[in-house]
Amino acid sequence: MRFLRTRRMRHPNHQNTPETPSLTDYTDDRGNSIRCGDNVMVTGKLSITFKGSGNTVTIRSNAHFDRLIIDFEGDGNTVDIDHSVPGSLHRLRMRLGHGSSITIGPNCSQQAEVYLTASEGNSITMGSDVMCASRVEIRGTDTHAIYSLDDRTRLNPSADIVIGDHVWLAMEVVLLPGAIIGSNSVIGLRSVVTGEIPDSVVAVGVPAKVVKRNIDWERPVTFGFKP
Repeated sequence: MRFLRTRRMRHPNHQNTPETPSLTDYTDDRGNSIRCGDNVMVTGKLSITFKGSGNTVTIRSNAHFDRLIIDFEGDGNTVDIDHSVPGSLHRLRMRLGHGSSITIGPNCSQQAEVYLTASEGNSITMGSDVMCASRVEIRGTDTHAIYSLDDRTRLNPSADIVIGDHVWLAMEVVLLPGAIIGSNSVIGLRSVVTGEIPDSVVAVGVPAKVVKRNIDWERPVTFGFKP
């Protein structure tokens, strides 16, 4: 591992090679730090950029990544990533502003890169056993502010996002500021979640609405099922 003066951390062997070594801890003179458990591996792209101070990355033991990209734009942020589903790799891109946090629980998976943004002191919390399909976006901030012309009231404040345990986010799902998804629920293809979705439901649409209740789901793909 090497650390560039721009405070960008890259893995020297960022190609998919069996020789890719484990990550190690890191601390700089601005109070930014990376803390890794045992057997943390990145086989693809790794980039962690610190533009501010007092930012912390914690990667738990047995977390395996195909790619991990984190951009700390400001100060006092935290990222905490637990181990992925056995046999799968995390694929995560994150961007944080000031005083925000992103937490990824144990046994989560991403079919392709998932994009997460947190800013203005808000948090994104993902529970355990969350399955993300391709091109999922989890946006705790709209990135740009919108104001009322009448009184200059902020119309799109950043807000926390909470994802429960055993949740399936289908392809191209988008979670916007304030989204809350209950445990054991499924969010359908290209849906946009703007509010609260209860436990054990299927929700679809823009904005997402509940279409089925009292459901359960499982990870094994149906290609192995016989008619």
